[in-house]
Amino acid sequence: MERFVAGGDGLVKDEESGWSLARWLETRHALGPRRARELIARNKITIDETVCADSGRRLIPGQKIVVLPETAASPQRPPRPKGPVSPNPEATRGALRLLHLDDDIVVVDKPANITTHRNTAELAERKERELKYLPPTLFDLLRRQLSDGPGSPMPRLWPLHRLDNETSGVVVFALNPDAATFLAKQFREHTIGRRYWGLTRGIAQPGRIATHLVPERGDGRRGSGEEGPDSRHAITHVRLVQAFDGFSWVECRLETGRTHQIRIHLGEAGTPLCGEKVYDRPLHGAPLPDASGAPRIALHARDLELTHPRDGKRLAWKSPWPQDLYRLSRYLARQADASLIEES
Repeated sequence: MERFVAGGDGLVKDEESGWSLARWLETRHALGPRRARELIARNKITIDETVCADSGRRLIPGQKIVVLPETAASPQRPPRPKGPVSPNPEATRGALRLLHLDDDIVVVDKPANITTHRNTAELAERKERELKYLPPTLFDLLRRQLSDGPGSPMPRLWPLHRLDNETSGVVVFALNPDAATFLAKQFREHTIGRRYWGLTRGIAQPGRIATHLVPERGDGRRGSGEEGPDSRHAITHVRLVQAFDGFSWVECRLETGRTHQIRIHLGEAGTPLCGEKVYDRPLHGAPLPDASGAPRIALHARDLELTHPRDGKRLAWKSPWPQDLYRLSRYLARQADASLIEES
C-alpha cells in the first residue's frame, strides 16, 4: 500500500468536528469498520504527522489525516546535540523535541498522551517483565534517544516533576545526582517558574485561586477541602488571554505544583478545561457539558524557568501550542467570529 492522504485532501471539515477517527475513515475513505480499526491499531494512521492509535480520537476541523505505507521506514535517530537545541520540530521529526541538553540537564517538549515516568508504586507492584509490555514513557523514550545507539548503555535520568498523560509541554530531567538534588530543592521551594496554557468551557475569571487540596473531596475525586493533615496548600494564578463564545484561552501560573492542581482549580471555578472528564463537575453534581470537540484535556505546559545547577544562571524555555490545541483554539475563535490573537 502506498502512502496516501485519506479522504481526498485528508483535512477534517467543520461538519466533521467531534467525529471519531474510526468514523471519519469509514465515511471519508469508504473503509469497513474492521479495516479502519485494523489500520489504527497497527499505527498506520497519522493526525498532523503524529501516529494515532486511538480509534475513538475526536477530530478537530483542519486536522490532516494520512495513511502510512505498510513498509514505512523508521525515522533516523538525530545526532545527540550539546547546549541549546534548535526548536524547529522538522529537525527532529519522529523523535522527541529537545529544547536544551548539557551535562547536567535535558529539557524536552513532551507530546500529549504519553506518561512522563512510572511512579514508585507502579515500579514496586509490577514485575520487571510486566513493565516491558507497557507503553514506553517519556522517560523511556528520552533515554533511548540520548543513547549512542543499539547495544550502547542507556544514560541515567532523574525525574523531577511530571505532566499528566494528556498534558503536553516542557519537562526537565536531571542527568546526574548533584543536578537532581539542586533542582529538586527548587521544586520544593517553588522557585521554578511554570506557566500553562489551557482552553476552558465558559469564560474563566482572572485572579488568584488558593485552596487546600485533599485526596478525596467526598465523591472519589481529588479536590479542595478543609485544611488538615492530608491537605496541601495550592495556589494558581489565572490570566485570561482571550475569550471566545462560551470558551476561553487562559494562562495559569503555578505558585505551587500539586497533583492535578490546574485541572481541579479551573473545574471547581465552573470553567473546566475542554476535554476534561474528571474535574468537570461540582461536588455530587452532574458533568458540565463540553461542546468543544477537544481531542484531549486542553492543557499545555507553555513555560519553564529555573536556575541552572552548574553556573547559577536563570534559564527559560517556551513551547508553542501543539498542533491539536492550536487547531482547537482556531476552531473556537472561528465559531465566535473572532481572530485568534498572536501568541503572547
